[in-house]
Amino acid sequence: MEGLTESSMGREHGAMSRTFTEIEALRQLDREANELHKQIDARMPVHPGEIHDLVKRYLEVGELAKAQRLALHLPDEEG
Repeated sequence: MEGLTESSMGREHGAMSRTFTEIEALRQLDREANELHKQIDARMPVHPGEIHDLVKRYLEVGELAKAQRLALHLPDEEG
């Protein structure tokens, strides 16, 4: 299978093994993230807790790339 990497094949397989309920939950999560991205793009204030919640939920369902994309909008931790 030329052009497919092991990781892309794994993603496809992972998506295919989700139940209808899991797919619907992911769609809802995507809708929430989309609304949050719209707020961020419009430079509206977003509480970091809202972002953190969605990042955590994406990680729980194995959507690392989506979690990372949102996590970019979290404020830097002060040490």
